[in-house]
Amino acid sequence: MKRTGLTYIALALIAASLFSCKKKEAETLPTLNGQINLFLPAFVTAGETFDIELGGPMLKSTVHRNEAGGIGYYFYNSQGTQRDTARLESQPLTDPVRYTLTCGDQLGAFTLTCSAFAQKYYNVSDVATLNLIDPAPGKSLTGFEQRDADLVFADSRDGREYRAARIGGLYWMRQNLAWEGAGRAYLSSLREFGNPGTSAISTIMGRFYSWDEAVTACPEGWELPSPSDWTAMVAAVSGKAAADDLADIDGVAGALMGKDLKLNGKALWQYWRGVERTDASALSLMPGGYALNTVPGLYSFHGNGSYAMLWTSGERDGHAVYRYVNEKFPILYCGLADKKSFCIPVRCVKSAE
Repeated sequence: MKRTGLTYIALALIAASLFSCKKKEAETLPTLNGQINLFLPAFVTAGETFDIELGGPMLKSTVHRNEAGGIGYYFYNSQGTQRDTARLESQPLTDPVRYTLTCGDQLGAFTLTCSAFAQKYYNVSDVATLNLIDPAPGKSLTGFEQRDADLVFADSRDGREYRAARIGGLYWMRQNLAWEGAGRAYLSSLREFGNPGTSAISTIMGRFYSWDEAVTACPEGWELPSPSDWTAMVAAVSGKAAADDLADIDGVAGALMGKDLKLNGKALWQYWRGVERTDASALSLMPGGYALNTVPGLYSFHGNGSYAMLWTSGERDGHAVYRYVNEKFPILYCGLADKKSFCIPVRCVKSAE
């Protein structure tokens, strides 16, 4: 019996050794050299298509192998159930790699994966996350009340419709300006820079304008609100008077912030105990953040989900005046910024008389 038991132990050790060798062999496979980069917009709409080609603006690759041989590529769209091979390993390296991404109609996030592969190598991959939105009222953006008292008007330049609320002697736009004749669409990262499709979010979030652009961006008959327009509006909504037109005003931010705004079911404003969001003004401010021109033609975006910032027509000491609120505090702040490199959304006003 002991001999049989020893035999079983020996066989088990041999099997374990063989398994260990196989595992070790698998773990020591080399990885293809280089990397893949997908450059796709974070926000897209149903039915939108993107023609992706290796070496084009949306797909870059430096992947190579140590010895001669081919490299294959495949794509996997998480909206589907199969992967699409764009080039076989057996094909020449000069053969093109092309893929057409067609966005489905399921709202929310999905991913596109691009992988380079070769036998006896680990793959190299990159994954782009896209968010499918429907810019139509009440679809992706919820919690925005369409009131009977609103003034509804169309921008004659592009036909886009907006709503405005009467506060005192002025109509105030309730949505951020999305005119594409100036400014730039929101980008979630620098990886989106220079690619189409990002304007999908502009209908909801508006575009980001420098002050130099903003002073001429409003539709005909509308203009940027002055600093005094802001203080008068706050006084009408909250009864709080400002020390001067550039002073911070405490206790009023919640009356300006959208109360229950959600994008694809996710709250745009996070809960903070010190801020009671009532949207008493009906302006429904959303936290789009701001953009900075870091190098010529290249913009980085910051503060999304935390700050709602809007231009005024005011100037001081060579800088432009803007108003903003932060998710954590009940204060309407006043800020000064560079007129060319700092970009934020725009709300326009017109006389209600």
